Amino acid sequence: MVSYGDGRTTYKELVSGKMKHKKSIMVFLFIIICMVGLSLIRPAQFLSKNSQTIAVVSMSGDRKEDGQSMLRGIRMRINQVNAMGGIYGKPIQIREYDDRGDPKLARLIASNIVENKNVHLVLGHFFSSTSFAAGQIYKKYGLPAITASATDPMVTQNNPWFFRVIPTNTTQGQFIAAYIHGALKKKHASIVYDIDSYGKSLSRSFEKTAAELGIHIVKKWPINSTKNVDNQVKTIVEQIRAIKDTSIIFLATHSIEAVKLISGINFPNSGYEIFGPDSLSTVSFMKEFLRFPQERSHPGYFSDNVYATSPFMINISPNPAAFEFRNDFTKRFGHKPSWIASCYYDAALVGVSALKFSQMGGYNFRKDRMEIRKYIEKLIPPKMQLKGLQVIFSLINLVIPHAPFLLAAFINNNTFQNLYSIRPSRKHLIRNIPLMISSRETLPLSIIS
Repeated sequence: MVSYGDGRTTYKELVSGKMKHKKSIMVFLFIIICMVGLSLIRPAQFLSKNSQTIAVVSMSGDRKEDGQSMLRGIRMRINQVNAMGGIYGKPIQIREYDDRGDPKLARLIASNIVENKNVHLVLGHFFSSTSFAAGQIYKKYGLPAITASATDPMVTQNNPWFFRVIPTNTTQGQFIAAYIHGALKKKHASIVYDIDSYGKSLSRSFEKTAAELGIHIVKKWPINSTKNVDNQVKTIVEQIRAIKDTSIIFLATHSIEAVKLISGINFPNSGYEIFGPDSLSTVSFMKEFLRFPQERSHPGYFSDNVYATSPFMINISPNPAAFEFRNDFTKRFGHKPSWIASCYYDAALVGVSALKFSQMGGYNFRKDRMEIRKYIEKLIPPKMQLKGLQVIFSLINLVIPHAPFLLAAFINNNTFQNLYSIRPSRKHLIRNIPLMISSRETLPLSIIS
């Protein structure tokens, strides 16, 4: 390097100094840009000091066992995540509510939940009626909710904030009617339906499909589960017994009302074959029968020849994750998980995924809830799918795919130990209605919880 006596620096040295200074500025700017970019794309868990909160709404009352199954499935998944460090080091909190199966109380609880800025997501409600009622609040104020038990199509229809991980009553009613026609070759059936949204949607789907398949509906009886049920049941039972042409009876009712009806008409050599929806493959349905001494001393006395659908049977799942969940659940609670516990485990899985991967900013709770909703919407087919206990499932909102139901039959005087599973056969279609009638096999009952 050449220097002059008057302190001047060569041009080469000057240029070299400027280049070094310029490089330092560029490196500094690059670091700043990277930091800003990361702050924009980071999940909210990096930005928020608070833990993430999920509201869970179950129910007590006559079906408290089913509400308990729901809570256990959700807690299992959340506890697993928290045991592994939560979401980016922050635990997930659960705020539990009880709407008691009452739509008015469900709306009140929903109004309370939406005001809690820490709640980003709701799991529940259990019933279709309570889900629909609460859903109007969630829609108005913009809070995403996921149910794994409410099967009335109206719960998610025209409500972009409500999702489900379970098929609808449209599929369920079609399935039962197709089985009665295709497998049993029956041409007559009668219907008892609850006048709430759950019972009506089941009855409509079944009756529409029955008409397409040439099944004649002999008689329909409505039942109001909010009024004097025993008197209504007594009248219906007397009329059913008086009809000679009704060997098939479809009960589009809840479990408690179904038990009252079944115990009045279905006993040894009565000749009836009774079909019911997913409400009959629940813990509350089976435990309600234990009130009768005949069922306690002779299991199956009333429940033989009763068929019930189920959205999921963990004992026949080929998924290793389901096998692991069943074992962990059994060790913890002393019994196998019901479809309710299993499906709400999957609902919690979706919720955790949304909290972890959605692009929340952590500064505006309303915008964060919108980002949660946007993420969940991506799970609607064919955009994206998650792997859960149900092997691969997609959330259903406005899209209603032909997701399968399974059919269980309580048989052989052994109500609580064995069932038949009828798996779907895609080869048989009747006007695009899946006829699920093949592969009968005896399996251990998987619905005690």
